[in-house]
Amino acid sequence: RDEWPDLRALALAMGRMAVPAGYAEIVDMVVHARELLEASDLDDSDDDSSDEPDGDAAPADADLDARYPTGDGDLVLGPREARELFLAAIAHEPDLAPARAILAAEEDLPEQRLDVQTLREAVQLCARHGHSAGAALALAALTALDAFSVEETLAHAMVNSASLGHPEFATSMSRMLLARTARAEADLTALADSAAPDALAQATDQLRMRKDRIEAAIKNALMEAARADHAHVVAALLASPASAHVSAEALKLVVRAAAMNGLPAVVQTVRDAGRVDDDAMRDLTFDSVRRGHAEAVQTLLALPLFSAQHIAAMREEAERRGHDDLDAMLAAMVIDQQAEPADAA
Repeated sequence: RDEWPDLRALALAMGRMAVPAGYAEIVDMVVHARELLEASDLDDSDDDSSDEPDGDAAPADADLDARYPTGDGDLVLGPREARELFLAAIAHEPDLAPARAILAAEEDLPEQRLDVQTLREAVQLCARHGHSAGAALALAALTALDAFSVEETLAHAMVNSASLGHPEFATSMSRMLLARTARAEADLTALADSAAPDALAQATDQLRMRKDRIEAAIKNALMEAARADHAHVVAALLASPASAHVSAEALKLVVRAAAMNGLPAVVQTVRDAGRVDDDAMRDLTFDSVRRGHAEAVQTLLALPLFSAQHIAAMREEAERRGHDDLDAMLAAMVIDQQAEPADAA
C-alpha cells in the first residue's frame, strides 16, 4: 500500500507478471470485481485495543474508495487494463489458462470490458503467430458478443495468416467459414417449407453473398501466400475443402502473380494440384510474352511444357511487339535446347 497507492496500478502490475508466467489464479484475482478486495484485510488502523466498531467511522466501501480509487465503480481494472492483459494472455499459447480466466471474469460483469474491437484484434494477433487455439477462444467470445462480425474476422485472419506462412491456421479459419456456411444452408432448407416467399428470397440472397465472400477470402489468402512465396500454404489451401470454392480463373490469377514475382515453386504447386491444366499454363505464358513480362515468362518456362515450336512462336510474338529483351532471352533458350542433344551425344 505504501509503494502502490493506486490499487489499479498494483493490480495491473500483478497481471503483467502473472500472464506470461501462466498464473491463472492470480490473473483471475486481479481481473475480478470488487468483492475480492472487500474480502481482504485492508484495515490500516494502529488501534487494536478494541474490536467494537467505531460509530463515527466511515462505511467500509467509502473507506475503500477513498484509499484505493479505481475510477470505474466496482471494477478493479477498467477496459483499457483488461484489454492489455487479455491481448498479452491470448498470445501465450499453448498456456491459455490466463486468457480463459479473463474471459470468465467478463461473464460475471454487467457490462463487459472486452469489446468487439478487442476480441477481433486478439484473433488477428493469433493469426500473426499461427495460434489456432487462442483464435478459437477469442472467436467464441466474439460470437457471443457480436455474431455478425465473426465471418469478416475469420476472413481477415485467414488472409493474414496465409501471408505470414501459417498453413494450419489458414486452413482452420477456412474450415470455420465453411462450417458457418453449411449451417446457413441447413437453416435455409428448413425455412423453405414454412417461410413466406419474400423471406425465403432474402435468405437465399444472403446465402449467395456469404458464398461470394468466402470465395473472395480464399482467393485473397491464396494470392497473399503466392506473393510471399509460401508454396506450402498454397498447397495446404488447395488440398482443403475450401479450394472447391475457388474457380479456375481465380487460380490463374494466382499463377500469374507468382510468375510475375519470379516464384517457380508456387507455380509448380498450383500445377501439381491439377486445378490449372497445361493448356492454361501455356496460355498464361503466351499472354506474358504479349505483355512483355520477362520475369513471368522465364518462371513459366521452367515448367516442362514447352517445345521448340512453342518457344519459336513466342519469339515471333516478342519480336512483333518490340520486346527485344524478351526476344533475346528466348533466343538464348533456343540455343540451349539445340546444344543439349549435342552434349548428350
